[in-house]
Parts: sequence; C-alpha cells; structure tokens
Amino acid sequence: MCAREANPKNIIELVRSAVNGELLLPDFQRSFLWPVNQVEEIFVSILQDYFIGNFLVLETSGERNPFSVRLLEGVENIYPGTNAKLDNSSGSHNIDLLLDGQQRLTSVFYALYQPSISLGDSSNPYNFYLKLDSLLKGDEEDSVEGVSTRNSKRINEANEQVSEGKYLPFNLLKEQGDFYKWLYQEKHSFLESDDDKNTVLDRVNNIFSYQIPVISMSDSQGTEAVVETFERINRFGTNLSTFDLLVARLYPHNVKLRDLWEEHYKSYQASFDFMGSEQTGCENILKVMCLSRHSQCRKTDLLKIEPEGFNDDWSRAVINLSKGVRRLKEIYGSIQSRWIPFRSMVVPLAALLYSIQERGSMATLFRKLDCWYWCAVFSARYQRSADTFAARDYGEIRDWFADESKMPEWIRNFSFNDSELDEALGQRSGVYRSVVSSISNQGARDPITGQQVNLDQCEDDHIFPLSVFKEHQKVNSVLNRTLISRDTNREKGHKKPSEYLPLFLEKLGDDEGKLKSILRTHFIDDKAYRCMLEDEIEGFLEARRSVIREAIGQKCSYSTE
Repeated sequence: MCAREANPKNIIELVRSAVNGELLLPDFQRSFLWPVNQVEEIFVSILQDYFIGNFLVLETSGERNPFSVRLLEGVENIYPGTNAKLDNSSGSHNIDLLLDGQQRLTSVFYALYQPSISLGDSSNPYNFYLKLDSLLKGDEEDSVEGVSTRNSKRINEANEQVSEGKYLPFNLLKEQGDFYKWLYQEKHSFLESDDDKNTVLDRVNNIFSYQIPVISMSDSQGTEAVVETFERINRFGTNLSTFDLLVARLYPHNVKLRDLWEEHYKSYQASFDFMGSEQTGCENILKVMCLSRHSQCRKTDLLKIEPEGFNDDWSRAVINLSKGVRRLKEIYGSIQSRWIPFRSMVVPLAALLYSIQERGSMATLFRKLDCWYWCAVFSARYQRSADTFAARDYGEIRDWFADESKMPEWIRNFSFNDSELDEALGQRSGVYRSVVSSISNQGARDPITGQQVNLDQCEDDHIFPLSVFKEHQKVNSVLNRTLISRDTNREKGHKKPSEYLPLFLEKLGDDEGKLKSILRTHFIDDKAYRCMLEDEIEGFLEARRSVIREAIGQKCSYSTE
C-alpha cells in the first residue's frame, strides 16, 4: 500500500492558481452546488482556524492528461478570456487537476471575487460580508453573511454598514495590501480603538494564512485508478452517486428518474429549495418512499428500491415532503431553513404525515406526531445515525398511531437536561436552533412595534449585550439570545437592558403591561424582566432557564384530551 503525504498549501494561493488557470477541474466533475449557508460556514471555520478537510490533486502535464479540463466556475466571468489558457493545456507543461475540494475552493473564490453568477441552488448572485460587530462580540458563528444582489433593500443596508465600518466586504480580502489599507488608512467610526483593530486583524489573518493539506496523485497510476479514486471519495458535504446509480438501474424498467425529478421540482421548487441542494431533495424523496414501503432508508437501501409502483410512490413522497416542509415552517417555527433543528427529520415527518392521512387525519394523531417531533428535537435524537432512527421511529410511531398503549418508551421517559441550554452557543447547536424555533413557534412579538416579528428579517441577538457582559461564561448561550428585527437590534445596540427597556417602553406608550406581555413571547417572565431592569444577568439566566424548561416540558408531553 502506498502512503501519501499531505503538503500544506495556502488557501488564497490555491485560489489564485485556479484564477490563473494553473489549477483546473477535470470536466467530469459536477458544477458548483453549495448554497449560501455552506459558503458562510466554510469561512466561519476558516476564521476560527478549524480543519475543513484535505484537497486531492492529480499532477500531470498537458500531453499526458487523459481528461478534458475546465476552469473553476466564475473565473471566466471575472477575467474574460481566461478560457483561452485551456488551449495550452495540451502542451508539455505541468498542470494540476483538483479531484476533491472543488466545492470548498469555489466557495472561497466566490466570496473573494464576487463573480456575477448564481450561487448554488439559487438563481441570484451573492455578495459576502464580514460582520465586524459580531466578530468583536466574539460571535464568529454569526460573523459571515451572504446577501443576494437581487435583494436591493438588504444590499443597501449592507452597504450602509460598510460605510460605517461595521461590515467588511470579502472582496477586500483578495490581497492583504487592500485589507491593510482599509484597516489602517481609512477612517472608521466603528473601529476606533487599537484593540478592536487588532481583534479584526487577528481573525482576518486566519484567512490569509490558512493552510489546507493537499494530497497529490501521480498520473503514472493510470486513468482507471484516478477515476476509481474519484468515485470513492467521500466528498465534503456533497453526495454524487446514489441518484445517478438509480437512474441507470431503473431505466430498463421504464422508470425515468431524471424526468420525474425535473417534473416535480418545477411544481414543488419552494419546498425543495428550502431543504437544500438538488441531491438532498432526490435522496429525501427516495428515503420517504423506502419508509412508506416499510423498509430501512440507508443509502444501500435506496439502491435496492424496487421499480414496481415507483412513479405513484414517488409522487406521494413528494407531496408529503412538501407537507412536511410546510409543517416545519408553520407549526414548528422553522420559518427559515437555518432554524430547522435537524434537517434529516423531514424524512420520517413526511412518511408519518402520509400515515396520518391514511388513518383519517385525526387530531389525536397530530398530537402524537407533535410530541414525537419535539421529544426527538430536544433529545438531539437525529444528531447522529439519522437514517437508523428514521426507520425505527416510523415503525414505533405508526404502532402508537394504531394503539394508545404503544407510546415509545423513549418518549414516555423523556426528560430534558436543561444544562444543555448552557452549552447551546450558536446556530450549529441543535438545541440552540430548537429553542429559537420554539420562540418563533409561539408567535414572538417585536418589543418596539408590538407586532409579530417578520421572521424572515430577524436576527438572533444577545439580550444582555456581549460587549458589556463578555466575561460571563454563559453570555453566548441560547438562554441569552432571542429573535428581534434588525431595526430593533440597531435601536438596542450595545446598551444594557436597564438602558434599552425604557426606550422600548416609551415606544409602547409607557404601557408596561404590554411590554411584559411581549417579553413573555420570548420566554421572559416577570422575574426575568425584573432582573433585566437591574442588569442582573445571573438571575435573568436562571429565571429564563425555568421558563424554557417548562415550555419544553409542555411541548414534549402528550394527552389524549
């Protein structure tokens, strides 16, 4: 067996090599698929110097290269004529082909160079910004934002933040010199202190200095070995094989899988786009079909799916997936896809919705469904082995649907450990997303307007500001976060609760009863409110913990009445 060493290479230099046509893609690679949230997440990881995986490169030359090649998507858009360099790829000079890492490298290129091409499964280009206010709060998880260029209102808001020095456009990070000039020569009312500038410099330098391990293959191993290696790669967040293999396997049985997908995608595009990529959508449909056929739904099971009745089962699965997405948004509070606690749960949810429909859509069945959902969410049941739990839960909940005495043991014995609230520190935490969805679920209202918040334009912000209470170890936990509008967040700023609550009260006509009523929609009771007036964070967190724990207990309980 041949051991291959990984040589670290600078991520920015790798992007430049791709821009210069020195690092190319074999043409059999798929297009750039990642949506905006995954581009954001890759930079959140880089900012914190987290490992994002290896790259795999084939070292060859133009005359020995057996594959057609192409540029990274968007390069030609930025530098017209770059494709002409591909004409030289048949010469004797050395070239590198990126076999694994395309999605990650293109994400970095896209944010830095801003090509005018659509991003992932969106039809719009995006601009990316580093949110310096979040960065200075120590909230790296919320420090990167992609904004659709078609959303003129949000672009104008972002540009306003740029002019105030609160946002840094990622296109200023292509060259260190441009960033240093921006940081030290331009005036920033927001970045006045040297400490703030040094904090920003420290984090941004993580991007400039980020090293990624690159494993090299030699073309002397032969074309078949290269293709076989490519097919076996477990790609970073992208599955390339299951759907394609099924297309080929089902075609002789007159099942035209690609046609089915394209037909239903047009009719249910909003639901599929909400859940993620095309590949995810296809697999989710197949998994719902497997469950409905009382099978497991692992990838190996998808490949064994029988062609008999396929078209009808596919259509039913699509319809119920759409119903599942609607329930996630309208009933469970995940109005934006980023707040779905565990995306894999949409598969058993859809299959169980169809089972309820078969049984007559009784109210008691929906109560059981809701109890299962919230128990699974707050026990983080689908954090791992999602396919295994999906099959197990589908069978157990269907049995419970049919027989009141067959409540699953894990639901009967459910008990939430509220210490998990302390550890829920950002959107990557399932518990964090679950609590925020619960706030949305109970109709959170804005503390300035008194109206239900527009959840599409909300931010999850600190109640006790990080800039003031940063020494408190639980300041970033979900106990100290809630959903508020961007306008209200700007009004609140970095003020202490004792400073911004009077402003809220004034906007509400000095109606303290109304303010308390609004705060209760954010899991803030009278005891927590009194702690806010006194800027007593420890008492506030414990009071809010009690309210959230009680709310979780109610969601995870079941009654026949």
